[in-house]
Amino acid sequence: APAQRPAFLQPGVTRRDRCRWSNGARRDAVVCATAAEQAGLTADHSSYTLTDREVWRTGFPRHDHLHSLLGRERDSILLAPTWDPEVSRALESDPDAVGLLSALYRPWLELAAGLTQAGYRTVLFAHPKLVLHAPEWFRALGVPSVSGRGLPETLARSWAVISDRSSVLDEGMLAGCVGIVWDPHGRPDTDHYRARHEAVGAVCADASEQVYQAVEDVVSGRVVAPEGPI
Repeated sequence: APAQRPAFLQPGVTRRDRCRWSNGARRDAVVCATAAEQAGLTADHSSYTLTDREVWRTGFPRHDHLHSLLGRERDSILLAPTWDPEVSRALESDPDAVGLLSALYRPWLELAAGLTQAGYRTVLFAHPKLVLHAPEWFRALGVPSVSGRGLPETLARSWAVISDRSSVLDEGMLAGCVGIVWDPHGRPDTDHYRARHEAVGAVCADASEQVYQAVEDVVSGRVVAPEGPI
């Protein structure tokens, strides 16, 4: 109705240009979480038609909870591979399609094994939608994992979050973790994603050897998370 004011509460920090989708709809209020995000939505050179009048940098309720957990001793490295909708749909229709999970997670499990051998406590983020369809597969991994409610505390205890493009990387950087971008599958838009995160303080790695070095640098204090909001 004309008297209503449409508000858009985003599911996470905006990481991709969605102007074509956004500009075609009425947005009286858009909630965002970071200064860089607000500038990307409202600046004069932005591809969006939004202004500071519509975009409110209030953060999200889950970030308030995350902030309340900060101050814990950091003792972990969190691996956060993104989920794959096609794999999720395949598992939903055929529970025996766990071979797709094996292919998706293989490089991450190899990285977890290497980091554990090097003496780091490593935790794997398991996407809730994938865990829902294959809980036994995840339980049998032999790698500590977290999904859902346990994630905020894990982020508060992590030195770094390693991810290809999961929103968990953004959550971790907001919580003071060092973000390490690594995509073992080499997706087409990896360079664009990497550049956007490098601009706000993430470390970028092309090979697993560079990931190991980045983790060593973070834990030793040679690389620290940028001060202030991303």
